Amino acid sequence: MNTMNMDELFKVLSIIDLMRDNYNHHASRVAEYTVKLAEAVGLPDIELIEAGGHLHDIGKMLVSKDILNKTTKLSIEEMGIIHGHSLLGWAILEQAGYDKIILGMARSHHEKWDGTGYPDQLAGLQIPLAARIVSVCDVFDALTNQRPYRNRHTYNFAKSYMEKLKGKHFDPELVDLFFEKVIPMEEKGAVDA
Repeated sequence: MNTMNMDELFKVLSIIDLMRDNYNHHASRVAEYTVKLAEAVGLPDIELIEAGGHLHDIGKMLVSKDILNKTTKLSIEEMGIIHGHSLLGWAILEQAGYDKIILGMARSHHEKWDGTGYPDQLAGLQIPLAARIVSVCDVFDALTNQRPYRNRHTYNFAKSYMEKLKGKHFDPELVDLFFEKVIPMEEKGAVDA
């Protein structure tokens, strides 16, 4: 990542976000949440974490828009293609020489705390911390924003849903910290607006 400074990178990401993002600037919101949660955890390398938040779904650039915008249930084959985006993103970023923190975020943001995620079925602390952070932020944003296949959910729904999945899908401590520091109850109006 030596050939481009962070400001240039974020400009490129913004253009990609506008051209390709079917979910109304999902990557930008995830990056914002990811920075806040990483700061709450006390992680260094916040610029890398922010870049990883923007780039976590970069592999979806290689997934057909027909699949990404499908309004009905995905077939098993289509679901496999969607699941492949994390490895595709990792390969793109690895080839481009990105830092291991960003690589881990792209590859492992769909791993689950209980080991049932993809692509590597990592569990618990095997999952890189930055990937666990972006996972929480990614799911919250996906739940609280419109998708082609369903309407958006409220803050209260998202919080309840994610709390039920602590220790299964998510690192329990990160979910608690997310709702305490990143999107506390008093900010729920901005999410539900």
